[in-house]
Amino acid sequence: MMYRTTFALFFGTLSLLAASEPTEPELPLQQLRETTLVATRSERELMKTPGSITSINYDSFAREGVNNAGDVARYQTGISIPFEFSGGDSLVPYRGSGFTNYRMRGVEGNRVLLMIDGIRQPAQIDGAGGNGRDYFDPGIFERVEILRGSGSSLYGSDAMGGVVSFETRSLEEELEASERPWLLNNRLAYQSANKEFSHVLNAGLREGPWYVTLSNALRSGEETENDKGEIAANPLDSWSKHLLGKISYHMDEAQQLTFTAEHFNREQDTDLDSLKSNGDGVSSLQTVLAETIADDSRTRYSIEYQDSKAHALWDHLSVKLYYQYSETNTETNTQTRFANILSRDRTDEIQFAQSALGLATQFTKEYQSFGMEHSFIYGIESSAENAQNTFTRTDRALGGSAPVERPAFDEAELGRYDLFFQNLTTKDRWLFQAGLRLGYYEILPANSDDFLNQTNAPEASPDYSKFSISPSASIQHELNDASVLWARYAKGIRNPSAEDYVGFFNHSATGAYFSQIPNPNLEEESSDSFDLGIKYASKSLELELTTYYTLYDGFISLETIGQEAGPPVTEIQQARNIGEVEIYGIDLRADYQLGAISDALSGYSTGLNLSWADGHNKTTDDNVNTVDPFEAVLHFGYDSIDSETPWGLRLYGTYRAEKKDTTRDYAYYVPPASFVLDLTGYWSLSENISLNFGLSNLTDERYWIWSSSSSTDHESLTSEYSVQPGLNGFLSLNIKL
Repeated sequence: MMYRTTFALFFGTLSLLAASEPTEPELPLQQLRETTLVATRSERELMKTPGSITSINYDSFAREGVNNAGDVARYQTGISIPFEFSGGDSLVPYRGSGFTNYRMRGVEGNRVLLMIDGIRQPAQIDGAGGNGRDYFDPGIFERVEILRGSGSSLYGSDAMGGVVSFETRSLEEELEASERPWLLNNRLAYQSANKEFSHVLNAGLREGPWYVTLSNALRSGEETENDKGEIAANPLDSWSKHLLGKISYHMDEAQQLTFTAEHFNREQDTDLDSLKSNGDGVSSLQTVLAETIADDSRTRYSIEYQDSKAHALWDHLSVKLYYQYSETNTETNTQTRFANILSRDRTDEIQFAQSALGLATQFTKEYQSFGMEHSFIYGIESSAENAQNTFTRTDRALGGSAPVERPAFDEAELGRYDLFFQNLTTKDRWLFQAGLRLGYYEILPANSDDFLNQTNAPEASPDYSKFSISPSASIQHELNDASVLWARYAKGIRNPSAEDYVGFFNHSATGAYFSQIPNPNLEEESSDSFDLGIKYASKSLELELTTYYTLYDGFISLETIGQEAGPPVTEIQQARNIGEVEIYGIDLRADYQLGAISDALSGYSTGLNLSWADGHNKTTDDNVNTVDPFEAVLHFGYDSIDSETPWGLRLYGTYRAEKKDTTRDYAYYVPPASFVLDLTGYWSLSENISLNFGLSNLTDERYWIWSSSSSTDHESLTSEYSVQPGLNGFLSLNIKL
């Protein structure tokens, strides 16, 4: 039934727009200035690019009060980011805290590629003490682009479900336009939900052919308030910094050399009150101490050469060499008492480290043939990566024991070697895109003694290697100067991560009743995605409507495969390719300037974003829990852009439906439907000073978000810890010198 409704809506909209003529011919589609890079690896006008793409810039970050990875796509329906916190699972008290990775169209984790300046970010770790992928502060980004649907033909493995691409700030263009050789921008902000103070500094300097950009984002805060929940959030102190430096040298009008360095560091100290028990320590067990100290960091160095001088084989060349290293260190201390004796005094020290040395080249050649214009893009990308984990447990109570090494996965070398091609052909109102990526991926386990000598350790794992072919094709037609119809097919792939392939996690010795073992027979996941969309843009209205269907094959999932006899009886879990999963849905975005109706409404605007999706595991004939329920965001705003001191307000209403189609064995909390109102605003006091402000959850609702409250891995988590904050606000002061 929903299939018929979806296609009726799509083709009804198509016929309406095709039959209409743009009401403001003074602004044809080709004059729209917003551009995108992520969908074609070349700069194109957003509304003339086949694909479902979202672009959010630095100014939007400021106006919406963005202060972490979860805020980036706050008002973009169909995109969420699950949050996990330390102390959410008593069986794994040392589990990491923070955002995992963006979820879109029912897939998440390492199925969605996350990039900063074109460099893929460290993999998400899901096991013991695992960490997400939010090694960044959004304050240093110029913009983020989000491609829904597979991007594997352009970006390789891990882009099967989509791409989130961040671009760091550069003041080069502003320096070129400025009469002064230097610029200084400051933003001071406060967020009441977690009592966070932040300072973002952007400084630029120009001297002849040299351009320098320096950015620094500092944050200090506490736990996000849980005032609408019946249980207080775990007390937390957090501090972070993100430093960015760019030096660009213009060798001549065509050649440029840019060196970039960035360093991110975040420290969090958490009292795990959620794990402390109420026993008396005499006749019942009492947890008297539970705390975790986490230190996450990421460092990147890159040097990029660009040449826009025409050659026989290219008109534009980009060569980038980079090195990136990330590290997560977590120390968890627990103490318990029983029979008036300190029965446990334990410290778990966990480190995850990932490094990558890579080379990326891209060539672009523009040419004409048979009356058609071609943009041919090709290149080579390769990287040598390393992933390792150490897990040291020290027990001091009851005589104590020597530290025990129990790494969660074997150290491994990973290699990626890819060759990609893409041709964009335009003729009259038609555009054709064809892409192909040839990729070789390998995992080389170290089979180290520390890993293989553990209790109940697995056997040595063989090397993994896979050659993959990822094609894509798009067609686009301009129905008139304002309307574009497009269709897209893309093949997606995801190879196993090091954790998928050689991950091991044994809790049987501690009575926690589960054990995760490696699977040397894992294969790559693949997907076939089909998109059909229409875009309309005039002076008063922008509209995007997309329908999609994706079939996944070989979906990697952690499955229970058996039991070991006890006591205690232990569940055996293993990552396996479980078969076919289909996910389909519809996305709609509309923005309308009400001044088109009457001059009295000039400056007023309204808009709607909505996303609906459904999923089905064809192998098990069951639902898919990672598909978010229906979501819609309605906004109404006013901008006094003609004022000497421009100001504006925008009211958002976000509706989240209840998740109705969970799997049959789902036993965790299902949040009810909710409707939440937010208000944001800005006021330019002068050319150089402005304010941004906002109030979230205006009506002080008690509500949850499905992606962050659905479950933990091993036990039911009380829903009170995942209640979203009540009425809260933000205020920021922006100063330009």
